[in-house]
Amino acid sequence: MPNVSLCERCLNINFGALRYPTISDIKSIQASQRAPDKFPFKVDGTERPKKVDLGLLSDIKNRKHCKLCTIIWRQLHNLEVAFESGSVKVYSDSGHAALGQEVTCHATIALHWGLFRYDDSSDSHPALYRLSIHTYISPTHEHNMQPHMYIDHYFQSCDIGAGMETVRFVDVRSKSIKTFHNESLEDIRYIALSYVWGKPVPNSPPVLELTASSSEDLEADGALDRMGTPKTIQDVIDLAIALGIQYVWIDRLCIRQDSNEDKGKQIGKMHAIYNASYITVVAAAGIDVHHGLPGFRPDTRHVEQEEVLVVPPCETDCRKDHAHDTKGMSLLTSAKSFLREEHYLEDTTWNRRGWTMQERVLARRSLIFTDEQVYWACSDATFFEDSFCELAFPRFQFFSRRSAELNLKSSARTYSEHRDPKERSWATYTLLVRRYSKRLLSFEGDGHDAFAAILQALEAGSGETFIWGLPASHFELGLSWTTFEGQQRRTEASTLPMTSLKRRVHFPSWSWLGWVGETHINVSNDRLDTEQPTIKCYVHELSPETIKIVPVWSMAHTATTSITHDLEYADDQPREVTLAALQEHLPSLTPAYLRDVPAHHLLFFWAATARFRIALRREGNPVSLITEAALGFTCIFCHTVEQHISGSPAPPATATPFHHLTPQILNAKGDVVGTLCRMREKHWAGGRYETELQEFIVVGRRHIAELGDEFPATLLVMQVERKGEVWERVNMGEIEEGAWKEAGGEWKLVVLG
Repeated sequence: MPNVSLCERCLNINFGALRYPTISDIKSIQASQRAPDKFPFKVDGTERPKKVDLGLLSDIKNRKHCKLCTIIWRQLHNLEVAFESGSVKVYSDSGHAALGQEVTCHATIALHWGLFRYDDSSDSHPALYRLSIHTYISPTHEHNMQPHMYIDHYFQSCDIGAGMETVRFVDVRSKSIKTFHNESLEDIRYIALSYVWGKPVPNSPPVLELTASSSEDLEADGALDRMGTPKTIQDVIDLAIALGIQYVWIDRLCIRQDSNEDKGKQIGKMHAIYNASYITVVAAAGIDVHHGLPGFRPDTRHVEQEEVLVVPPCETDCRKDHAHDTKGMSLLTSAKSFLREEHYLEDTTWNRRGWTMQERVLARRSLIFTDEQVYWACSDATFFEDSFCELAFPRFQFFSRRSAELNLKSSARTYSEHRDPKERSWATYTLLVRRYSKRLLSFEGDGHDAFAAILQALEAGSGETFIWGLPASHFELGLSWTTFEGQQRRTEASTLPMTSLKRRVHFPSWSWLGWVGETHINVSNDRLDTEQPTIKCYVHELSPETIKIVPVWSMAHTATTSITHDLEYADDQPREVTLAALQEHLPSLTPAYLRDVPAHHLLFFWAATARFRIALRREGNPVSLITEAALGFTCIFCHTVEQHISGSPAPPATATPFHHLTPQILNAKGDVVGTLCRMREKHWAGGRYETELQEFIVVGRRHIAELGDEFPATLLVMQVERKGEVWERVNMGEIEEGAWKEAGGEWKLVVLG
């Protein structure tokens, strides 16, 4: 039996609580409906692991006979913070803090990974624990509290031991491009590559891509060997050869880059291409196509893991709190920080690019190459090179799916997720929109196309209909989407021809696709407990003979999925929109005008309107708070990590950025009666929104009836500006209902574009 080389202090740590659930564990429990009384499935909340005092960091350094202490010291000693002027060590060679203070260490098996559920029909939620090493620095004059640092992210338990008319592929045997016609993708075994091409490199050869002029050369046997391929392309070709897979799909070589017609056809089938691939290789390392796949070739990775055996294998249950099984347990230093709520790809260039998101979401199974390790991910499990873990989100999550794999479905759910699969699908939609809207596009006109495949997949899986990214069954609810981080208008027209008119079009202002920046959209039915839309939207449809005005809810596949509306608000006013009503109230919107506007591009609805002023309020200086995710470092007194490490005074406060300004809505007396979303600086350029009365329309109402008059109703309002007979969205906010009534206003037929 292997020996456990631990000191007396480390032996007091309850390593058994670090056990991870496996997919087989969960399926076994689901089959028997009975969870075993062992970690992580223990139901007795009184059996909590205790904090263990490890002593001074300087003492830990000297316990060379203890392998765990040796690893703890090595990891802490190597911690550095990088600045423009160079790197600064957090702890000195003697085991003291930067100002010479003693550093005390504790080990805790802590409930910091949150909970997750493995059964939709019950409230079972195993608790997941992690090993945390806390370091406490003695207080000084500059720091009158005890900041602490977590290095728990260095430790993780591990066990011992659809058809297409035309589609092209890279043939790794002939090293050329092969074209297939009218083939089912499921009949072709291929790898799909998701990567970042990057910016052109000065003095480098021309970009290798498929065009009208290069197609004949690329289709000849041996073409890729003769023409040369970037490192990432070459690595994935060699990987395919090693796996015995003949074909690889690479957008730059499989889509005609000089043909909008071919781009339109291939992008329209992106959902099928990535979903049908045998495996999707995600090249998430580096900033361009010349980086390669780290780990595929020798000397391309640099982090070395260290292992310490903490529980030996055994065949008998030798003690109650023992992590009993025949495999035993080891701890490993990890290649990637565990102390983070964000996904492990969050900081990569690949993760910031708009197009790559749908490539990952749609893949059935992915092999993800990062700088220091490879991940395997599918809807059932996620495997890591550096640790034993089959479930991705418990490893990183607290109580949400913020760092979950971007799948449309999952085999388990987090503690806070809804039991109803439909409600979980809305939460997935919310997450996907927010993630995508924060990404970057080289061409802003790609805003719709880079997300279109995800919308197709959502429609196929749920039966929902999406109109410019908003679900038809919950359309008016989705129309009140907001932003927490700021936006600006997407001014470029679509890169490719689209819509019923088959031409480049500008994005409607009422859709989140018409804006650049983070979007938060909530269309869950839970929201209807306190909020309801006050408008009913219509769109126009075109045919060679007629123009029809149809309600948006009727475009949902089943009318029963449509939400209700707050018809009590202004219930004596007209709500139906017809061609006759348009001609009466907005005579300039003639049939000829509407025929030149893409179907579903304009919204028609009756709404209450009023005018208010807005002002930008600069916030006071908030309480200083620094967080360095890579180190797990937190201090509420310092503005920067550098200041904390050096003990230097706080820098002077700087001006608040525009996207941190809180726009306020003012009534005629100048009183604040509401607020708007924060926006980017470009949005406020020119100052016209602050100097003139602004138009607002009511789109929803929030009220908790049980609380009575103590908490009066709030109106969800959209700031708009008129451009001829068509209005455009400017911002979204809230106004006190009483203030709205005092302002008066009118009931109007609104056309929103």
